[in-house]
Amino acid sequence: AEFLEGKYKTIENYNALAGTKYASFAEVPHKEPAKAFAEGDYQSWFDQVQYTEKVYADTFHIFAEEIGKWDPGARVGAEGSPGGDLEYTVSKLKFWGPYGSKMQNEVLREIAPPGLLRGCWWGGYLSEPRDGYIDRLWRFLVTGVANTDLWYTLEPGSTMGAFNGA
Repeated sequence: AEFLEGKYKTIENYNALAGTKYASFAEVPHKEPAKAFAEGDYQSWFDQVQYTEKVYADTFHIFAEEIGKWDPGARVGAEGSPGGDLEYTVSKLKFWGPYGSKMQNEVLREIAPPGLLRGCWWGGYLSEPRDGYIDRLWRFLVTGVANTDLWYTLEPGSTMGAFNGA
């Protein structure tokens, strides 16, 4: 209810958009996203998706704030994680390194707050060819990515990396 009130401000605004007649936000049912989508209740579906993305981003914001109390110069963020509401997610962070997606990199380049250290997480499996990696590295570097993390697995089909005790 608190999220909906913050988003819509009044129950009247919510009802006007949803075509409902609730007396308060407390009456609005919480639907699982898949159920809301299957029922064609796209407003409930999108509200739930936005709420989930806000919780995800707020978690990183809390970590950044708490770590910053102990280390004011720390560049707190994440790598290898897609942010749903990327602009909100990175708004209070000092680092973000998504998977090696050209689209995510370009979006991040456009919306990143000043001073955000941008990285990129990419790699492959032992069974995949290694040719082309240097081209990918340069593509990231010339678009402003300051750090790239290349990973690969040791055993074909394995998701276990080289330095995690596997």
